[in-house]
Amino acid sequence: MLNISIVIYTLENSVLSKTIQSIVNSSRNLPSHLCIEKIYLIDNGNNKKELSNLIKKFTYSSLTIEYCSTGKNLGYGKAHNIAIEDYSTKYHLILNPDVEISQTSLYKGLVYLENNEEVVAVAPSAVDGENNVQYLAKSYPSLLVY
Repeated sequence: MLNISIVIYTLENSVLSKTIQSIVNSSRNLPSHLCIEKIYLIDNGNNKKELSNLIKKFTYSSLTIEYCSTGKNLGYGKAHNIAIEDYSTKYHLILNPDVEISQTSLYKGLVYLENNEEVVAVAPSAVDGENNVQYLAKSYPSLLVY
């Protein structure tokens, strides 16, 4: 099972809507034992009304979306930690609010993790809207990069 956290400071409703729709679409390819348990929308800004409306839009799906307001801007990492502290699932995906997941990404990633128990973290290949590869700002990221 998988939980997903998305931290929002300023909200572009249409962009986040595409992100959530891509999660819904990708989740349809998951076997039941690897399904998404919950999507956490963690509000580091003041977006309660807009996020509440967005959550209502996706109530038709089988996904549970939980709104969490931090009351202030905790920062990206600290806000994600709120959701990561929910140890109810084996896997957790940290996702930016402007990412669209392909139809098969969740399936491929979760199956890979299931079949390779020595692997504890994966990072996706990322492309922009024109299929250009997007790179991390750091030349070689590690857990020790601050």
